[in-house]
Amino acid sequence: MSLFAHRHTRRRIGADHPLSGKTVYIPTMGEGSPEAFAAAFRWLGVRAEPTPISDERTRELGAKYTTGDECYPAKVTVGDSCA
Repeated sequence: MSLFAHRHTRRRIGADHPLSGKTVYIPTMGEGSPEAFAAAFRWLGVRAEPTPISDERTRELGAKYTTGDECYPAKVTVGDSCA
């Protein structure tokens, strides 16, 4: 696909959208990326927040709600979402 053929979306989500009234939490994937993703979601009309910095409590919660077969980043992301 050509870069010049790209179209920007101008549509915001409506009240009937599944994400309407909910908050999307964006895990830290690299410096500045959760803020950028959250900004893109907010532009679409979805409440979005980066997750806080992981600590021992988030790792503890992640271990509680995962089976142990997942990768370590999955455990941290789950813990961040529960905190």
